[in-house]
Amino acid sequence: MVNGFDIIGQNRTLQVHWGKRIVAFAIDCVVVLSPVWMFLFLLGERRVSAYGITSGLAFFAALFLFLTFHPPDKSAPAAQAKAA
Repeated sequence: MVNGFDIIGQNRTLQVHWGKRIVAFAIDCVVVLSPVWMFLFLLGERRVSAYGITSGLAFFAALFLFLTFHPPDKSAPAAQAKAA
């Protein structure tokens, strides 16, 4: 029976896709999670729920700020598909 490891072992496109996802997760952890966790730890907050909620809000704020200062490109494939 074929499993996911067999498929990813033979499909170069899928390997590149998952490689990019892993790198993006690492960048997210460095940019958002680490500073939030250090800040809450220094404040003396030890509840796990506080870390989760604050990290989620920080991800939302980071995405909002990114899209505010870097709007999506109008020549992106999704924009071309809507125009057609």
